[in-house]
Amino acid sequence: MKGELTMAIINYAQVLHQEIEQTPQEYLGALLNIVHTFKESVTEKPLLNEETRLALAEGQKQADKGQFAIDDEVTNFFKKWDVDA
Repeated sequence: MKGELTMAIINYAQVLHQEIEQTPQEYLGALLNIVHTFKESVTEKPLLNEETRLALAEGQKQADKGQFAIDDEVTNFFKKWDVDA
C-alpha cells in the first residue's frame, strides 16, 4: 500500500524554533554564534570579483604565450590588496 511508505516531512524551521524556545536565555548568544558559524561554513561565497577574474585570465593568456610580467608589475598587482609579493 502507498500509505505505508509515506515518509514524515520535517518542518526544519518549526523544529529549530522549538529548540530555540527551550534554550535558556543565557545561552542564546552562544547558540546564535553556532548558527552563524555553521551558515558561514556551508554558504558558498564568490571566489573572485570580476576585475580579479579578468586580470587572472589575462595573465594566463600572457603566460600561455610565454610573456611574463616583470617583477615591478607583479609587485604593483599585489600592492592593490596590501599583500607582500
